[in-house]
Parts: sequence; structure tokens; C-alpha cells
Amino acid sequence: MRIIIQSNVILMSILLVAQLALAESSKNNSVESGELTFNRQENSLEHNELAKRFQYPPDSARPGVYWYFMDGNLNREEMTADLEAMKEAGIGNLVFLEVNVGVPRGPVDFMSEQWQNLFAYAVRQAERLGIEIALSLRPSQ
Repeated sequence: MRIIIQSNVILMSILLVAQLALAESSKNNSVESGELTFNRQENSLEHNELAKRFQYPPDSARPGVYWYFMDGNLNREEMTADLEAMKEAGIGNLVFLEVNVGVPRGPVDFMSEQWQNLFAYAVRQAERLGIEIALSLRPSQ
């Protein structure tokens, strides 16, 4: 969860810098490069559309993440909370991974009926939130 929040802060910082640059360029219709100044004619419709698309990118431009489940530790409530936090942070897609990292073993065995039901649940929740989901081909170590 901390990584998602940090990524969101970074994206918001980039957006703020871009908005400030756009605002500054709107005030001054020239671009300085070293000692040279180039006047530019700004098409305000194109300028506004670019700013709008940067501020509200299309779904295809949203970032993705790896979504790790460690040693069979998964449940519906935490999955829903994670996915809703990802949606809020602007995540557009994810790769679902079951990993063995040495934490205490959880109750859900990889590819068991319970695991498959939980994965299907995650897919339905991701669809509800507009997040694309992919499954890793095998458990990782």
C-alpha cells in the first residue's frame, strides 16, 4: 500500500509541475532557449486539449503495478480494499502474483479451489473498478 501511495504522490508532483509550466507558458507567449527567444502562436483549443488530456489521461495511459500475494495470505476484504485504493491512486492495470517470500504460510494454497474462487472474485472487483488484471503464469520465489 505504501508503494501505491508514494507512486500517487510522485504522479501528483509531476502533474503540478506540468500545470505550473502550462500556466507560465500561457502568460508569456514565448519560449526562451539560452539567449534566443522564440515567439510561438498558441492555438488555445489545442493547448486546452493537451492540458486536459494530461490532467485526465485516457485509460490506456494509466500506470500498472504488480499485486503480490505472499504465501497463501489472501482474503476478500483485503483484496477489495487494495483494489479500491489502486483505483483511487489512478492505477489502470495489474499483474496478480502469488509469491513465496518466507512469511508465515497462509491458509490458501496456490491454484486450490479456494484460491481460484478468490482470484475470480478479484477479477470481478477489478472489472467493477475499471482495472485490467492479468495472472502470472506460475507462483514465484
